[in-house]
Amino acid sequence: MFRKVLFSVCILFFAGDACAGWYLDRDSSSVTFVSVKKSSVAEVHHFGGMRGSINDQGKIRIEISLASVETYVPIRNERMKTLLFEAAKFPKAAISATVDPRMLSGLKVGEPFAFSTTMTLELHGKTHDLAADVALIKLADGSLMALSATPIIVNADDFGLGEGIERLRDIAKLSRIATAVPVTFHLTFDPDKP
Repeated sequence: MFRKVLFSVCILFFAGDACAGWYLDRDSSSVTFVSVKKSSVAEVHHFGGMRGSINDQGKIRIEISLASVETYVPIRNERMKTLLFEAAKFPKAAISATVDPRMLSGLKVGEPFAFSTTMTLELHGKTHDLAADVALIKLADGSLMALSATPIIVNADDFGLGEGIERLRDIAKLSRIATAVPVTFHLTFDPDKP
């Protein structure tokens, strides 16, 4: 999930200062997207490099390394990094969102809490707000799980990625690659332990 996703806050990413809240557990978290080529061939991809937090004001922020894209095809990984995301110039995507901290403190173990929010996505030098349906679940160990209740549709043209998709289409000799991409997330935040 994205600080208001995702995903200006606790600066957990840039400094070692501790703050109340939660830190993203990278090993138990994933952001996944589906690409569709030739009108009907769908393929699932994900990002391996993320960091994030929820601070004590309920601000959520996730940063995703675009160079960590994993498509399970090495040459396609490289093409996405260079031709689509231009990761050397735009190394990260950032998602931010806000959740009521009183709601977070009132969560009971195992009881999901569903809500709709607007998250902000910064990608490829562009920033847009996206609607998101999210489910939060507090786990017995005190960690917090955040799940996308429905896929979030990211339109490539909104982020200046249309030309990159066309470059991918051309180099792979494909008739078509869809420019609307469904994205889902499964994120686990561990409680901060100062």
